[in-house]
Amino acid sequence: MAWQRRQFLQGLGVLSLGMALPQTVWAHTGPLLLSCARQGDSDYLVAHTLQGKQVSQFKLPHRGHGLAPIPAKFATQQVASSLVFGRRPGRYIAHVNCLDGQLIDQYMYPEDRHCYGHGTFDVRGNLYVCEGVSASSQGVIGLYQLQHGKLKRQGEWLLPAVGPHEIIVHPDQRHLIVAVGGIHTHGRNKLNLDTMQPALFYLSLSTGQIRQSVHIPAHQLSIRHLAATRQGDVVFACQDQAADNEMLPLLYRHRLGDTKAAPLQAEPEQWLRFAQYVGSVAIFEQQVWASSPRGDCVACWNVRSGKMLSQTAMADACGLTASTQGVSVSAGNGQLRHQQTWQTPWHFDNHMAQWG
Repeated sequence: MAWQRRQFLQGLGVLSLGMALPQTVWAHTGPLLLSCARQGDSDYLVAHTLQGKQVSQFKLPHRGHGLAPIPAKFATQQVASSLVFGRRPGRYIAHVNCLDGQLIDQYMYPEDRHCYGHGTFDVRGNLYVCEGVSASSQGVIGLYQLQHGKLKRQGEWLLPAVGPHEIIVHPDQRHLIVAVGGIHTHGRNKLNLDTMQPALFYLSLSTGQIRQSVHIPAHQLSIRHLAATRQGDVVFACQDQAADNEMLPLLYRHRLGDTKAAPLQAEPEQWLRFAQYVGSVAIFEQQVWASSPRGDCVACWNVRSGKMLSQTAMADACGLTASTQGVSVSAGNGQLRHQQTWQTPWHFDNHMAQWG
């Protein structure tokens, strides 16, 4: 494992990486909002400008989920591109040119492995992907590098848990944060809801070893999605798998080293509106944004106080991404919001990311 790591190092979605492209490309496009979406019976990756203009579309082999925009300094061509991860149990990672909608490369999983729909880059350009052993759902962190636009697998770290869902790099750039859903699945079927063990893991970025694991008392709250402030406040969002816990807090705040995670605050009826499901989470400045497509709402909290600031209606809202330009939201009914609202012909999927 150490050898694999050395080789690896040599070689309103998520927050913008904030790296500038060469001026010729940047001047042509500006930032792009990226999302998986459906039209008819087909699944796509679509790119829009912050002014709501569609730039490109790419037909995916199957339904997509999360995205990882390629940091500009690691791009081998002067293009805006992104990775798209197949929805659990995902069989592919596609590398797509977001300017012209052309496939650059596609990685396919072997029969005994799948991905959970999320991955992230560190500052050196190494890619970490939440994956699973298909027969057991044992968690795996896949290690990859982009070489001339193609994904090359460099190794893996096995986790002592099942169902890792989202992964991000800690602001200290020395740890990875993993949201472990805790659910053993066969296809889309959930097999262990009575015994599931969700967790929040902090992994060493250099070795993959677990530095801290965090659990919450309600063991049927599946930890799914993540966001973090520059100061190290980690917010994780849950989806309640129990039939009778409809008013449990669904968002928690934690800092590396703290013994417990603290729930964000809301009135019981405000939690009830989420319908036991948070679809995406994002952080803008000192605000936490969370969406619920089942509850048709988007809500906002203050990170430090943990107090809810607002909860507003938006039908089928789910995709969230935040950057210096603000918070963007996408919905399954085709609405796209960034400072104003546009109606598109797309049924947007769960997540959104911003390139540039």
